[in-house]
Amino acid sequence: MATGSTSYDAARDFVTQPRLPFLRPTAPASGPDFIIIGSRYAGADWLANALFAHPSIWQPPITELSYFASLYLPHLAPTEPPRRRAQVQAARAWWREHGGRRPEARADAHRLLDYLDAGHVTDDWYRGLFSFAGTDQVTGEMSQDNLLLPRAGIRHLSSVCPGVRVILLLRDPVERALAHAAQIAASNDEQAILQVLHTRIGSQLLCHSDVARLTRLWRGTMGGDRIHIETYRRLVEQPGAALRRVCEFLGVAWHPALFDTAPPPSPQLPGRNSAAVTWLQAQLAYVYDEFNQLDPTLVDWLQPSLTRG
Repeated sequence: MATGSTSYDAARDFVTQPRLPFLRPTAPASGPDFIIIGSRYAGADWLANALFAHPSIWQPPITELSYFASLYLPHLAPTEPPRRRAQVQAARAWWREHGGRRPEARADAHRLLDYLDAGHVTDDWYRGLFSFAGTDQVTGEMSQDNLLLPRAGIRHLSSVCPGVRVILLLRDPVERALAHAAQIAASNDEQAILQVLHTRIGSQLLCHSDVARLTRLWRGTMGGDRIHIETYRRLVEQPGAALRRVCEFLGVAWHPALFDTAPPPSPQLPGRNSAAVTWLQAQLAYVYDEFNQLDPTLVDWLQPSLTRG
């Protein structure tokens, strides 16, 4: 992993250009150095965009590979190949339109996109993707749905990527379920959200909000020293400090000028006295107690203002 410092000017020049693949076809295919996983609506997109602006960090040009999730979560298996293909097509279109002045970079980009467009993906394909990075770069990717992997899936990931580090993003269970239900309802209306929560989909949202169980599973399977936890509330209230902690965990140089430390967006949700919040608090009260036993240092940061007394 790279640990050298990077000047502000070099970083600024770097991040104003499209991310380029740095082909090293003879590099060992060992998989990524880190992955970002986490609850939906917990700031993963914001964190990934901030981290991958760092010149010492490389990611694939498409997001949410969800390779392991597609193997172990049946509902994702049919959706991931077309989603990946659509992202590859969009990236090709960008390079056709904007890459004329950089023919070598464009050729490299299309080789990488050809690799990503493989019809049949395997463990070797996943590992090999990260051999396109620069030799001195830390490699990573963001696949939020990996959080929901069963124990067998976590073990599979760990065997394919020995030593991989995990950045685990969590959000208050009530607020997370509320945001997810509002997205499904395509509305912030309380009654529309309650209708979603009282369906089978609502039961799934509750399972996705059981952050104590999911954290315990990942820590117990991979070991706590390979997992760094951040919460959505810390990203919103202390974005710079959160980015510094993540950089230290990954072993890359921190420089505040490298990052746009404006916090992630925090859309308005129904207030703490709403019927939807009251119902979710009753359903998820046990999660706070279990998480407090699991990690009392983080439980306060897990709770947003709308669920506090």
